[in-house]
Amino acid sequence: MTVAELEARLTAAQREIVRLEAELEHAQAVAGIKRGLDEANRGLGKPLREVDEELRTKYNIPRQ
Repeated sequence: MTVAELEARLTAAQREIVRLEAELEHAQAVAGIKRGLDEANRGLGKPLREVDEELRTKYNIPRQ
């Protein structure tokens, strides 16, 4: 196998790695969203208004 052939195979392998990393990131995001929706459906977590108020108080963020 020539150096050029090896470089071409390496480039193709690197592109495949980038594609698989993007696919993994997407799958992890979807899984996180599903977990969040499941928790919300089970009544876990806090209402947005409560979280908003806590963060505004903690970081002294005024209402506009």
